[in-house]
This record gives sequence, C-alpha cells and structure tokens, in this order.
Amino acid sequence: MSYVLHNTANIDGYIKSASFFFTFIYPIYMIVIIIL
Repeated sequence: MSYVLHNTANIDGYIKSASFFFTFIYPIYMIVIIIL
C-alpha cells in the first residue's frame, strides 16, 4: 500500500511540474513561432 501511495505522489508531482513547465515554456514557444 505504501508503494502505491508513493507512486501516486510521484505522478502528482510530475503533473504539477509538467503544468509548471508548460505555463512558462508554451507562451515562449508560441512567441518564437510567431516571430519565425
């Protein structure tokens, strides 16, 4: 059970870091596409 909870916490942390990544990188990526 503790392994399942630990794995779920890792997935949750990955989702949060991914959303954090896209929040900053995606607008920059769109600006680069518009400039090019």
